[in-house]
Amino acid sequence: MKYLLIPLLLIISAWSVHAEDSWLTIDGIRIRYGVDLPPAELFAVGEYDVAWSNSAINVPPKMRRGGGTVTYYGGTVKFPLTISFSETLLNKWSFRQAYLNFSPTQTTKNIPPVPSATMSAHLNEGFNNNSDYIYLKQSNNVRTHLKNNFLPKYLSSTQINNLPTNWAISYDIKGSAIMIGYMYGVFWPIRDIQRLFKAGLGVGISRLDNSININLCDSYTVTLNYITEKGTRVGLEESHEGKCNNPNNIVSFSYVEASISIGYHFTLWERVSKDSIWKIISGDVTMNIYTPGTGRNNTKFTTILSSTELLSYTYRF
Repeated sequence: MKYLLIPLLLIISAWSVHAEDSWLTIDGIRIRYGVDLPPAELFAVGEYDVAWSNSAINVPPKMRRGGGTVTYYGGTVKFPLTISFSETLLNKWSFRQAYLNFSPTQTTKNIPPVPSATMSAHLNEGFNNNSDYIYLKQSNNVRTHLKNNFLPKYLSSTQINNLPTNWAISYDIKGSAIMIGYMYGVFWPIRDIQRLFKAGLGVGISRLDNSININLCDSYTVTLNYITEKGTRVGLEESHEGKCNNPNNIVSFSYVEASISIGYHFTLWERVSKDSIWKIISGDVTMNIYTPGTGRNNTKFTTILSSTELLSYTYRF
């Protein structure tokens, strides 16, 4: 909790210096069309990345409708109405503004191990070999580190010495997140009301509510989805099915925790008038890093929330 003092002091400072500007007031109602992408999750032990969600594994590749929800690359179309926080101009080319991002409760299973090469390299190797599936596992350095510094807390030396050849670590997470903070940024002014390449970076606080299952897999396989023409495999689809085989749940835990968040915003084009704001192609990314403490063998969990809006209109109060 002591690390929350930095973003809290920044937010309080912004409020106290600019109290007359009402920095956290609502500017208007925004109508938008965009996509909330699924949270990106990362599990690390010490300095080693162990398992990380990947856009090519267990993600729906195209927009589809199922169960009443439209998905696009694993994300969901944004609710069309939201609020906008007031922006304060610092000069003709810079601004400050509050940010807010959240993810409702979602479950992500079979998060793949971080392999020794890039995911695309492994997938291409599978394609070149005309394989139905490929194995994924951590690099030799990471596997050695896990054997020496992580697995001994949960397994006997005999179990560790007799691990299958293709053993790997995967994990499942069910959780929600909300991140709020304050950012400063710049843009390229065009005339009086138009802007290009607006970008902001900020810091704030977040609240995470997560349940985690870390699994030891006999192997982790990725079943490849091929593009075929006249019965011949000519390429790979955008997403493939990853699975932790014969999972052994070595540890499970839950936490509700507040910690630091980092926020980033980008807008390609924006038109700001007294009564309205138009935006074309904008995106938001917020990130939280949570370290459970010494009782978890120096483990670290990172949650990244990202979203895009192709077009939005804000009616300003």
